[in-house]
Amino acid sequence: MDIALDACTIINLINGNVIQKIAQIPGIQLFVGDTLLDQEILNPSQNIILEMLILEKKIQTLESSLTISEFLVLKKKFDLGDGETETIVLCEKHYCYMASDDKKARKCGAEYLGQDRIVGSLFLLHKAVKTSLLSVDEAMETVELMKKKGGFLPFVDREYFINEV
Repeated sequence: MDIALDACTIINLINGNVIQKIAQIPGIQLFVGDTLLDQEILNPSQNIILEMLILEKKIQTLESSLTISEFLVLKKKFDLGDGETETIVLCEKHYCYMASDDKKARKCGAEYLGQDRIVGSLFLLHKAVKTSLLSVDEAMETVELMKKKGGFLPFVDREYFINEV
């Protein structure tokens, strides 16, 4: 399963101290747009963590082949930030799933790509629990930490991580 991460998801996973574990989930390959590091969306320490994971080949970059005019048309259509717009386009061009925790980006992504290709941090945490990279307790603590650090995530209980998604 190829999943392109938007900035919001990356920030939540870094803030939850789990991005390294998420990058180890068997059967899932994580990607980011090649312009994400240049957009100043991430703070310097988040940038370093992401760059390290890219250098270690735990996250790969996808080349954005959009022209500026194409990008601007889609940015206006979606009314999203640069990172979210780029992620939707990359998912279409490279047939990836889109990971976003941004409600508006998820809605736009679902309309453009199809609802079945939209996931988020909670889905990735669920997969980490199912592959024994995290315990249910660790996943619950991670969700609370993400929320404490500003992440807007829906309520989930322990059952979410135990049951099939």
